[in-house]
Amino acid sequence: MISLISASLLAALISLVSTQSNYIITGQVNDNDGKAVCGVRMCAFAADFDPTKPNMVIPCALSDDRGQFTIVVNKAGTYRVSYDYSARGFYPPSNAFFRQPSAPIPEVVLNDANVRASVTISMLPKNGMLVGKSVDAKTGLPVESVEFKMCHAANPEICWHTSAKSASGDFTIPAPHVPFILRAKADGFDDWLGPNGEDKEAPITVVPETRAELAVFLKRSATAAGKAVSDAEKQPGVHLPAPVQLSPAD
Repeated sequence: MISLISASLLAALISLVSTQSNYIITGQVNDNDGKAVCGVRMCAFAADFDPTKPNMVIPCALSDDRGQFTIVVNKAGTYRVSYDYSARGFYPPSNAFFRQPSAPIPEVVLNDANVRASVTISMLPKNGMLVGKSVDAKTGLPVESVEFKMCHAANPEICWHTSAKSASGDFTIPAPHVPFILRAKADGFDDWLGPNGEDKEAPITVVPETRAELAVFLKRSATAAGKAVSDAEKQPGVHLPAPVQLSPAD
């Protein structure tokens, strides 16, 4: 009985191995100066990839000290090969917001007649950074939590959302390679639009590998305009503390 079970398991494994093929994508990743880059996360996105579907598996690999990488995928098809080196300021072009429209993502085709494909990836320049501080226009106090929505000026359907939370109101946000429009939101405040707070169509440009400054002065919304400064917002030397009640005792 044991030998029969073992034989059936062996047959199943042989059948599985014979029907399951691995396809290989090899490549070289260089920076925009043509130098090999180590430690870049390289990923292959199938043509039918849908980020909204749960448990979507994206095959990836890290580049070695020569900038070379090998990605193994388990099915034939067309794949777009993209990088993610955001820890060093190179944001992934697989995200349309960070993609340079004039630089399409390289593609490879794998099938039973072509189980291996090779590609050379040239990274875009490091993304520029939008840096600044969000403050209450009335009190001058920092606004701790702000949401940002940024969209390509030439194609407003290509957007990216992020948030910044800092007790000092400071923020640092990666920018795309093209001009963009911006909206900043915070609870209790009117939205800040564009570079000056009032023009939602005015584009902002951050040159790659540079930093651009933006001061965001948020105005209290009509419903919160008369709201007193909370104890948490009060600063020593700026606001008086609440008086101590002396009488009556209760």
